[in-house]
Amino acid sequence: MSSINFESTYGVIIIQDMNVVSVDANYARIYGYQSPEELMSQIDSFLDLISEDFHVAAYKNYLETVSGQRDPQVHTSTNVDRNGREFTVFSIDHVTEWQGRPALQVTVIDLSPAIQLQNMMRKQDQMYQDMIMKSGQGILVHRDFKPLMVNQSWVNLQGGKSIEQVLELDSILDLVPQQNVESICQRYQAVISGEPSGTSNVVENIGLDGSIVSLIFMTMRLFGKVNQPYRLCLKMSPKR
Repeated sequence: MSSINFESTYGVIIIQDMNVVSVDANYARIYGYQSPEELMSQIDSFLDLISEDFHVAAYKNYLETVSGQRDPQVHTSTNVDRNGREFTVFSIDHVTEWQGRPALQVTVIDLSPAIQLQNMMRKQDQMYQDMIMKSGQGILVHRDFKPLMVNQSWVNLQGGKSIEQVLELDSILDLVPQQNVESICQRYQAVISGEPSGTSNVVENIGLDGSIVSLIFMTMRLFGKVNQPYRLCLKMSPKR
C-alpha cells in the first residue's frame, strides 16, 4: 500500500488581524504559490485561502481564540488554492505573538493525498467485489471463518438458497465435518501468517441443504499484510 509523506503535506501560517504575517514554504506550495513572498503579495486576507462557506466560522474562531474566549482548536475545513481548487485540510490552532501582539499560528495538513488514497482503496475494493461476484467459481471471503462476502456460485455448490443465508452463518466451520476442522484451522493460521497460499485440496463438505459435497478447495490470502486483518478466499469447484 502506498504511504503518505505528511512532512510534505503540512505547512505553518501566522495570522494577525486576519492578515497573513508569516508563512513557510510548505504552506505556500500547498496553496499553489512558488514562495511565501508570492503568497503574501497575492492575497488581501487570510480568508482568501478559505472557502466562502467557512468565512464566518474562521473569523469567529480567530477572534475567540486570540482573545482567550476559547481554547485553541483542531478542525477540518475546505480551503482554496490560487487556481480555485478546493481541498480539505486539517488545522491545528496555537496562540502566539507577532511583534509583541497576539496572533494565531495555524498548522495546516493537506488531506488530499489521504483522501486520494482512500478513494483508490475503495475502487480497488469494488474491483475485488465485482471479480468475486461475477466469477463462475464458488468464492467465499471470510475473516476468522465469519463470512464477509460470497458469490452465487458458492451458494449453488453448497446447495444453499441465497447469499443472505450464507452471510447469516456465524462460522463456515459449521459446514466442515468435525474430523477436518483442525486441519482447516491450521491452514488458515498458516496463510494469514504469511506462508504461501493458493494450494488446493479435495475436501468433503456439509452442504447448506445437509448433503455431503466433495469439492476442490483453494485457500488464499486475498489482500492484507501480516498482523493486519485478513480475508481468505475459498474457491470451490466440483470434484470431477
